[in-house]
Amino acid sequence: MLARFLLVSLGSLAAITTSAAKPVDERMNVLFIISDDLTATALSCYGNTVCQTPNIDAIAAGGTRFTRAYCQGTYCGPSRASFMSGYYPHATGVLGYKNPRPQIGDRATWSQHFKNNGYYTARVSKIFHMGVPGGVEIAEGRSEDYYNGADDADSWTERFNNPGPE
Repeated sequence: MLARFLLVSLGSLAAITTSAAKPVDERMNVLFIISDDLTATALSCYGNTVCQTPNIDAIAAGGTRFTRAYCQGTYCGPSRASFMSGYYPHATGVLGYKNPRPQIGDRATWSQHFKNNGYYTARVSKIFHMGVPGGVEIAEGRSEDYYNGADDADSWTERFNNPGPE
């Protein structure tokens, strides 16, 4: 089963339910957004009257807005690893800024599931932790692996790192 549309942020989740696999030209695009350190009401589509987020609001208006999505960890690394793998942080032992791949083996992450089913998957900036400390900016003499840090290469068709410090 493939998700048809997905908009995600820690503290908020919008999704259209799954459907059977369709030919590439009939499948809907998938947009997956994850953001750290947002409260449940940080965006105007969730009731914030101070913060104006019209572009996110427009995306959310075309999907399903979840109001009872909970974070699996108390900080970003374990939360993202749990969300992407589908396993609780304590089940995998990923309690820091790590990739859950060693614990989940060849089981697919969310993005890897899409990639394995013919979707182009790209990561912009971090999902799993990257070159921290030290930032993700590219500097002479550093290997590509340094800039991808704890990222999971199997999950992506292509990876894009933010050129500025984290």
